[in-house]
Amino acid sequence: MQRPDWTRPSNNRSSIDLSLNVHFDGILNDTIKSLMGSIQTFHDYPNQYMLYDAIAGYYNLSIDKLTIGYGATDVIERIFKSTPFDTVYVVEPSFQMVEVYCSIYNKRFIPLTIDEALCLANVDDNSILCVANPNGNDGSAYDISGITDKFKYVISDEVYADFYDRFSLLHTNIDNVIIVKSFSKSLGIAGFRCGFAVASPQITEELQRTRSNFIMTSFSSLIIPDIISMTPDVVSRMQYTKDYLQSSYKCKPSYGNYVLFEAPNRYTQQFGSKYINGYYRMALTDIATLETL
Repeated sequence: MQRPDWTRPSNNRSSIDLSLNVHFDGILNDTIKSLMGSIQTFHDYPNQYMLYDAIAGYYNLSIDKLTIGYGATDVIERIFKSTPFDTVYVVEPSFQMVEVYCSIYNKRFIPLTIDEALCLANVDDNSILCVANPNGNDGSAYDISGITDKFKYVISDEVYADFYDRFSLLHTNIDNVIIVKSFSKSLGIAGFRCGFAVASPQITEELQRTRSNFIMTSFSSLIIPDIISMTPDVVSRMQYTKDYLQSSYKCKPSYGNYVLFEAPNRYTQQFGSKYINGYYRMALTDIATLETL
């Protein structure tokens, strides 16, 4: 995979950086500002149950299958710490920290394409498959439901799946599958540092053994329960912008919260982009913010 090249936003009216694949929704941003202003005190420690209850309710999950972490990165590292395996088959392009954790925790890292994964034979018995689905780099999404039984564990990184859930394994109840999600992508609130995993009660129990004392901020526990129901509206606004941009410029179709421009343009100059795999990837924003140009 080609090393990425970032172009930061131009120094003008916009302070919004869309080069890092975190979208920006102005309506949600104003709602969060209003909610922050209504908080009377930050004296208390975060109420973790409020957030567990909100996520479980919104996604129709059982709490005993839910693990909240300090972002999806924290959740993925805890999988490496808590689940026993030797080899990691990684469908590329993938989240770069997976390879980093393989190095840190002495796991064998085997990159492969989705076609190679679907046809893989003679799989290491003590292995996992890691797939970003949809993908955060090239816009792809895959059906891996037929190969989950080949591996000891499967990490289905579905941080973009609120934008395209056709191949989601979230409610398939496959015992060896661990789904990873993040509010950095569904709501574009990376600064809240909140991700979560969905897995069997047995795997969840092991993941909970590796948690730190606090796995969320007070902001997360106070704000996210009030805004999680806005996810479909946020996604709808981002999809509207994506449709507009993809119809106005030459792009590779994407299933994530970003567009893949074939060439730079006034929007990539204004908001920044990441040049990778031959495309200029720019995260989305609501159409009103886009039209400030």
